[in-house]
Amino acid sequence: MDHNLTLQLKRQFEEKTGWGDSDLWNNQDFLELSVMIFEQTGIALSHVTLKRIWGKVRYESLPHTKTLNTIVQFLGYRCWREFYAKNNSLILCSSNHSQKERNKGNNKQNVDNTAGMIAKESDSPTNNQDYCNDVEDASHGNF
Repeated sequence: MDHNLTLQLKRQFEEKTGWGDSDLWNNQDFLELSVMIFEQTGIALSHVTLKRIWGKVRYESLPHTKTLNTIVQFLGYRCWREFYAKNNSLILCSSNHSQKERNKGNNKQNVDNTAGMIAKESDSPTNNQDYCNDVEDASHGNF
């Protein structure tokens, strides 16, 4: 998973739980989060799976799409693609804003960055009602 997207995911979990910085969460927190996710989604994810996603347990493979769908459903999204589309646009917007600040005074580059950001947002699948239904599992391991 993209590092910035992972940070966004963590931030949203920190806000929803109110538990503060998830880098400081311990095993008990992930056990409790596992129960909370099951109660809300009806899908069980082990605390170890959650710790893998948070980078607390070393694991080289990518999570299954079903795992990603479940964790973002807890946050109120329909599926991973919806989370990705909505939050990737925020990340692009934020990084383009930072780029604009670094290049202040170079209007052509600022216009190019903004045009690229708008094009990326218009390519977003959020306008397609069925994009959650055509998710394929492109992962390489078990989470």
